[in-house]
Amino acid sequence: MRSYGQRLRSPQRSPAESRNTSNDPTEFWTSSYRSWIEYYAMVVSNAAYNDVNEGPNVYFYRGGSDSESFLIHYVNQTAFIGFGGTNIKNSEHCHQAQDIDLAGIRDGSSKKGMSGYLKVMKTISLNLETVEAKGVTHVVFCGHSRGGILAMLKLAEYFLNPSTNLNSKIVYEAIAYGAPYCFNQSASNYFLDMKLSKYFTTLANTGDVVPTVFWAIGHANNSDFGTLLHELGWLTIKVFHFFGMFWLDITNIQHMREILKQYFPVGSYRVLGDNDLMSPNAYVSWMVAKWRTCNRDPSLFFQAHMSENYLNFVKEVFSGVENTGMPLMTAAQNDDMQTLMLLLPQFAANNFKRRDKTGKTPLMVAAQFGRMAATEYLLKYEVYLKLLETNKSIQFEKVDVNVEKKSVFDVLRISDNYGQTPLMFAICNRQTKLVKYFLLVVRMSILTTITERRH
Repeated sequence: MRSYGQRLRSPQRSPAESRNTSNDPTEFWTSSYRSWIEYYAMVVSNAAYNDVNEGPNVYFYRGGSDSESFLIHYVNQTAFIGFGGTNIKNSEHCHQAQDIDLAGIRDGSSKKGMSGYLKVMKTISLNLETVEAKGVTHVVFCGHSRGGILAMLKLAEYFLNPSTNLNSKIVYEAIAYGAPYCFNQSASNYFLDMKLSKYFTTLANTGDVVPTVFWAIGHANNSDFGTLLHELGWLTIKVFHFFGMFWLDITNIQHMREILKQYFPVGSYRVLGDNDLMSPNAYVSWMVAKWRTCNRDPSLFFQAHMSENYLNFVKEVFSGVENTGMPLMTAAQNDDMQTLMLLLPQFAANNFKRRDKTGKTPLMVAAQFGRMAATEYLLKYEVYLKLLETNKSIQFEKVDVNVEKKSVFDVLRISDNYGQTPLMFAICNRQTKLVKYFLLVVRMSILTTITERRH
């Protein structure tokens, strides 16, 4: 298995460079590089479970008996700050999960969070001024399960700090994977009123019920609660004791319910594989349905919540193997150069497929829609990857398509599942400028190939 450092190779540009931070970045939450952010956040979240070898752009604080560990990975102008999830061999982690009372995120505040994890969050020795001094324009708190709760609470603490400049050009957000709710309604209402709720995102695996457990206990109606109580009785015996979490004791469930009625979701929620963000109410409906159909195979339940399971699924979604609307295709179609420069190195570094299910490449899409800038860039990048097969030290910036004629010719001969090449896509869609461009490049490539053969 590749090491953490090998999985995270810095792209040429960061997401923050691809947007205007001085205005409300609506496009930031819907554009194609959002997938890259969520992919990287999960990789960092997964890595935060273990000790990580530090490097020029990686810092791992190992913590101690009275402080929480965390991982910082800098990718150009973006800082990903990851917090570790639950270690089932750590009894202290289980004790933290038992403390479900609500406490002020700041002393005396009516905006509250889960007490057990608030205590942990306050031991995080993280100096954000030091992070900002690196020149970042985007900070992402992230984590899986327990780590996701810590990420959410850390962002809430940042927003509620009186010294925080909410008009700063540095965008802060939190991305949690498989994490339960951890705020009360007062906090939820505040972030919504202040237009800050969009900076909180929770992503749930479709087979994982952990993100819904607190809300399910606290807010299901009496009929649903009867169903949940039955399921919880089974889950307590067969699953939760496996995690060491005896706090879901059926004899105490009614008391827990009264406390958890005060919990309320914050931000946006999405089931992985579904591009639509879910509102809190929609998420509740999804959650109740999930509990009703809870699979009774403990091994499947366990796998659905595991960090590696989330990481693999995020990689699959990000690669877009079966998704014709994957980020690279969208960027090529829209002539979105910043996104292409951001995403392509990630696809190359992680050996992700750059084709959709019909075999079409981003270069073919750019040719189909007549995107000259994207076509030139994608052609150069495909030539670079071709050269990389025989020369591992070659740099993308030094590739010249006017020199590497043979590789250019090989790239332009690549076809989709129906035998169509980039040139054919340009011709069929009457992209005159691109047709002339391709013919010129192909002509020069053929002449160069013939000359080489004669010599």
